[in-house]
Amino acid sequence: MASTRDSDSRNSGPSRNTPEGEKPDDPIQALQDVLQRSRASRSLTLEREASAEAGPADGYGTPVVRNRKKPPMTAAEKHEKTVNALRTGLGKYWEGRGISKSYEAGKGKGRDHSEPESTSDTIAQAGAATKERDEEEDEDDKPFFEPDLVFLVNNGPNTIEEALRGADKDHWIEGINTELNSLESHGTWGVITPGGLPTEVRPISSRMVLQEKVGEDGRVARYKARLVAHGFRQRPGIDFGDTYSPSISYAAIQVVLSKAAAEDKEITQLDIVTIFLESQIEEGLYLKLPKHFTMAKNGQVELKMEEPGGKWSKPDSEIVVRLKRSLYGLKQAGHNWYHTVESHFVERMKMKPSLYEAGIYSSKTGATIITWVDDLLLIGTKGEVVEMKKQIRERFQIKDLGNVKFFLSMLVERDRETRTMFLSQQTYLTKILHRFSMDHCKRCSTSLDPKTKLHLRTEVEESTEIQTYQEVVGSLPYAAITTRPDIAYAAGLVGCFSANPSTLHWQAAKRILRYVQATKGYCLLLGAGKEAISSEQSTIQALKVHADADFAGEIDGMKSTSGFVIIDPYGATVNWRSRKQQTGAKSTADAEFNSTALAAEEGIWLQKVQTELYPANYKKNEYPNIKQYNDNQTCIASLTNGKFRASTRHVGVRYFWLKEIVETGEAEIGYLWTDKMVADGLTKALDKTKHELFVAMLGMY
Repeated sequence: MASTRDSDSRNSGPSRNTPEGEKPDDPIQALQDVLQRSRASRSLTLEREASAEAGPADGYGTPVVRNRKKPPMTAAEKHEKTVNALRTGLGKYWEGRGISKSYEAGKGKGRDHSEPESTSDTIAQAGAATKERDEEEDEDDKPFFEPDLVFLVNNGPNTIEEALRGADKDHWIEGINTELNSLESHGTWGVITPGGLPTEVRPISSRMVLQEKVGEDGRVARYKARLVAHGFRQRPGIDFGDTYSPSISYAAIQVVLSKAAAEDKEITQLDIVTIFLESQIEEGLYLKLPKHFTMAKNGQVELKMEEPGGKWSKPDSEIVVRLKRSLYGLKQAGHNWYHTVESHFVERMKMKPSLYEAGIYSSKTGATIITWVDDLLLIGTKGEVVEMKKQIRERFQIKDLGNVKFFLSMLVERDRETRTMFLSQQTYLTKILHRFSMDHCKRCSTSLDPKTKLHLRTEVEESTEIQTYQEVVGSLPYAAITTRPDIAYAAGLVGCFSANPSTLHWQAAKRILRYVQATKGYCLLLGAGKEAISSEQSTIQALKVHADADFAGEIDGMKSTSGFVIIDPYGATVNWRSRKQQTGAKSTADAEFNSTALAAEEGIWLQKVQTELYPANYKKNEYPNIKQYNDNQTCIASLTNGKFRASTRHVGVRYFWLKEIVETGEAEIGYLWTDKMVADGLTKALDKTKHELFVAMLGMY
């Protein structure tokens, strides 16, 4: 990758490496024009702020400005002004695709980035925003989403005694009885009579886990009780065998959802009730039930109530059962469930499992099922979804949640008219901010300060509280790999110092939270515009892979950083990665080789997953070549001209593998300006202007 000086010099004019007559990319040029025109107004605002006299800070760390006739712009107002400018510029590009309203500032389908007053307000924000906007907007400009039912989980009482002595006693009794009835109805166990337990058998203990499920209004919607076996007491080879249970990756989920949105397919969400009870268990396992259960006269297990005086009578003997079906907590429960549900999809429903990714099943007509443990997404036409739902209900007890709205902590919003989908995690991010008392923190426009270089803590530097630091750092990667690629580099960087953090590292981690506070309403765009056609007519197109590297950016070990972004045929960002390279690079070309190899591996794999979704390729194993872009001419020339160079002879296996896939046509590699390299923000910290451009190129707003 070119140095910063080279990158800045290319900003002032065309690159000498640009082919003659090549036109700049429309969305990038549009955004640059908008930012250029608004530079004068932003400079005037900064001058006014610099001339103001700042007073003492308030309770949230925000300076109180005095001696000013006109109030200064708040951080939220500044952020909203920038976002509106980006939406307007990007809207010029999307206008021909029929989704310009989604990027118009302050109209119709724009999103609300304002800060809620509490966590419960955030949970109900989607529903409240819908009601408020319906009253203000015309029929044509109404929001494209409905109130969302969001379930969060709070830890309940630690023991049954605590639950039955609290104010919610009746609710917990109902929840526990519901769980016992479900276990009995599934034939989960057979009760062992007193003295009937073999002497060589060691039963596994268990406990009842109690949780409160919170609804969209912030109140407890359900009191959930679950009997969980102490799987940590199981003996390998005796009590369990295979435990492997694969799950679908987030990148594959986004590929499937983007294609479904572009083709205007129905996406219905199902929840399978008590999934582990649906699979049988092969090992002879015995379970010891908690002491709060007793045998009823009808031979069933029931909850034993507290006696007068607040005392619990000791049972005559502990209840031991022999398990016939899997139970939550058992090591083999996930393995048994995966094979149970796959057997039904393949044998009964005649679905074809993906060869390249677990949890994806497709039919000859293009209908698709995504599985994530007990959560299912059915994708297809209305008739296909109804038929799949009918066949699943024949085998499993399900809850029909309707059109997908909230999946894996991601809020899913659709615009059927423009065939687009938006993924966001505002509720999850708000919980993180609330947990670390950053609800009202001062906001910032970038996740990292490009002038600050983080390094390992030295003896003279002050240390910080390690547990809190690790909790903050550990809460960020989930959002970074699902819907927030703009914080992927920052989250990975601060995670490198978790073992021995300093106050400098703590300030960097808090800066990420301040950036999250300012952008927690950001969403990721999936799908396409109105020109998208049906899956029966659509042709399989190649993915675009952007790879970049920051040579020797690490201060301590001089390691380089790889970054890549994969864009699907509809223009949506479906996969990204920011990773420190494991081996040292001798030059910029070396670092680019490593990054290009990593991106090519992911791109080829994801291309195969995406190709399987097309009905025309149902029985074939053909897929188009990926299109890979890089901003390093030495790397590209070495892969395309078939000659070694003195600076690249030592690269080895990666070089020959990349060279082979380029020669065979499995990947096409081309040059792209650094200014247009989407993956640039995944390798280093950027300033405000470049960061805003990076976010816009990712398809986020």
